[in-house]
Order: sequence, then structure tokens, then C-alpha cells
Amino acid sequence: MKKLFGFFFPILYFLFSIPCLSASDFFALLEKNEQETHSVSFDFEQLIEFEAHAQSQKISGSVVFQKPQNLRIELHAPYRQITVSDGKNLYNYNAQTNQVVMTKWERLKQSGFLHGWPEKFAGDFSRLKKEYDMQILDATTDYVKIGLKDKKNDFAMDFYFDSADYSVTKTELVTRGTKITT
Repeated sequence: MKKLFGFFFPILYFLFSIPCLSASDFFALLEKNEQETHSVSFDFEQLIEFEAHAQSQKISGSVVFQKPQNLRIELHAPYRQITVSDGKNLYNYNAQTNQVVMTKWERLKQSGFLHGWPEKFAGDFSRLKKEYDMQILDATTDYVKIGLKDKKNDFAMDFYFDSADYSVTKTELVTRGTKITT
């Protein structure tokens, strides 16, 4: 009997260690994490798939975000480009053309092109909860998948959080025939 228990214990432990947090508990952990975080930096790879043209594009780069609105995105491939914002202006440097283009952040937001990013996804979890319906779509020992749907339009995005430290490990956005996996 002792040998049998020793054999099954690791299997039982694994099965019952799958995340069992309620959605409200998980969102409370995310909100606490957001309140304690003042800056974030990460490297990323992004695959953009265009359904209508059956084409795709791979992008890689790095991001540095510091509350409340300081942002730096550096693309490494397929070309070098640096975007910097202080929340008032957005500066975009293209290495191929050796040009800098400055845009007022408010004007860019009004264009609808960025759907409010980074404001709606960075630095204010309470506003995120007000503007989006959020639900846990899937949970495993490795990740928790959260679906966000804008309450005012059809914009939706899925976020994958690491089950151990609740950091975002992947995002998926499907809109108007384009799928973007980051």
C-alpha cells in the first residue's frame, strides 16, 4: 500500500495543483500586481497574419514602459525603428530613412488607429475593468488565458498570464481579417 501511495502521490499532486483561483481572485491579484509595478521592460516577437492576402510578417523588438505614460518601443526586425512617447508626443525614428516623425499623442488616439494603446492596457487596471468585459477562458498549470472584450465595440484580445508569477507571456488579437500574436 505504501508503494502504491508513493507512486500515485506525484500524479495526484500534479492534478490538484492546477490553478483553482476564482476569476475575481485572479483579477484582484492582477490589480495588486499592477499597483506595485512602476515600470516594465521586455523583449517580444510578433507574428502578424493577413487572412485576405495569405501573408504574414514577423517583428521582433523590445519595450520599456514607465508609469504614468513613458514608452519606448524598439523594433529590431524586419527593420530598425524606435518609437518614444511621453504621453503628450510620439516620436518615431526610422533608421532606413534616417527620419524622425513627431505626432501629438491626442491626435493619434483620435485617429482610432491604436485603439487607445498604451493607455487602455498599461498602468490602470481599474479603468481596464470598467471599459472591458474580462473573463478567464482557460487555466492550466502553465498559464491563465484571459479574454478582454471592449464594452463599446467589437474589439477583443486574449492575454496569457504565467501561472506562477502572473506576468503576460502572450497576447492574441484577431480583427478585420488580421491575427496578431505577440
